[in-house]
Amino acid sequence: MSKDDQPTMTPFALAEDAEKAEAGLKEFHFFASSVADWIVTTDTRTLPDLIVWMDKAGYPYSLWMVPGHWDTNYRIEWYAPQVEGAKYLGHFKAPKERAADRRKAEKKVA
Repeated sequence: MSKDDQPTMTPFALAEDAEKAEAGLKEFHFFASSVADWIVTTDTRTLPDLIVWMDKAGYPYSLWMVPGHWDTNYRIEWYAPQVEGAKYLGHFKAPKERAADRRKAEKKVA
């Protein structure tokens, strides 16, 4: 199976798995960034809200799980949070690109 034939994990599925794996971590938040925007989860903004926000922006983005409260101050360098213990969850294509990839994969199967 080539790299192109492997199923791609969606931002929602990957983030949900990470959230479950880190259930024992007392306090953390998610951080997403693209060339145009960045956003974090808060007490009122959930992970699905964050993903919808980034998808609406229409740019590819990276997703991180960051230890600590969402309003903690930390540096961001090259679109990445500079926090010890931050976990990179992946880089996700813009929704239009993901849709094109799905159509391409469906054509290969058919």
